[in-house]
Formats: sequence, structure tokens, C-alpha cells
Amino acid sequence: MSQLPLDKYSSLIYLKNNYIPSMLYLNRNEAIINELLDILLKESYNFDIVEIPSGYTDKRNLLRGLLNAREAKPLDIEFLQKLDSLLQTELKEKGIVKVEQLKTVADLFPHNSFTHSDKFILWQGDITQLNAHAIVNAANKYMLGCFQPFHACIDNAIHSAAGP
Repeated sequence: MSQLPLDKYSSLIYLKNNYIPSMLYLNRNEAIINELLDILLKESYNFDIVEIPSGYTDKRNLLRGLLNAREAKPLDIEFLQKLDSLLQTELKEKGIVKVEQLKTVADLFPHNSFTHSDKFILWQGDITQLNAHAIVNAANKYMLGCFQPFHACIDNAIHSAAGP
């Protein structure tokens, strides 16, 4: 497996592009979840034997579980647009934490002996709410992350909020 330089990787995942949601999918969360579930279940499972729950939360949890367990492979652009719209809507509902407004270690502990305390921030919360350019994810040796639905690991939390 060859490695990509960071600048090539960041361009492939559009890291420096601002997200602009498709107006076709805004504020249609439940309809989008139904469409995404239909696609995922047809892709990997016998659709007839999986019972789709009736409640919104249960459907959203099923979608999360299917995405967490899904084999790493390309997804259709329309699927990704719908999923991005759903995830961006959920992020706005949760709220965004502005990193530049968080206090540094030097602000919190003015008389500390840590040399670079003015450059470090200690923060506890939902990492998926940070408006940071990047976050660090503990990865396995295959760089594929966790495939256990609802596992309480950071990889699962990140992919549940950011998509596959």
C-alpha cells in the first residue's frame, strides 16, 4: 500500500473547501434517512429480512450502525450529498465550538511552568463539534477504523458525525 503526501490527500478529500449543502436535501432529515437506509440495505443485505424501525431515532441509529459496519469502498455522489446534508444539519443542531474562543493553558493557569502553555488548549467535550481544520484519530494498523456499530470509541464517534 503506497502512501499519499498530505497535500495530495487533502485535495482528494476536499479538506480546504468549505461545505456548501445542496438545497435539494435541506430540512428533509427523515426522508433522507429513509432513502439512505434503502440504498445501504440493498447494497449489502437481504432487504426483506431487515426490519426498518418506525421511529426517527431508531432509523437514525440503524443508519449509523450500517455506516459503521460498512466495508470501506466508494459511495455514489448522490448518496454522499444526502448524507452530508443530514450530517451538517445535525451538526448545526448540536452546535459548533469555536476553537479560537477557547482558553489556552496559560489563560487557565497563569503561573504554570509549562513552556508553551500559551499555545495549548485543554478542552473536554464532543470532538465532533470542534470547528478545527483537523482532528487526530487513533487508528488501527490498517487505517480503516472501527467496524463495530455503536462501539464507544473515538473512531466510531468521528465517523458517525462526519460520514464514512
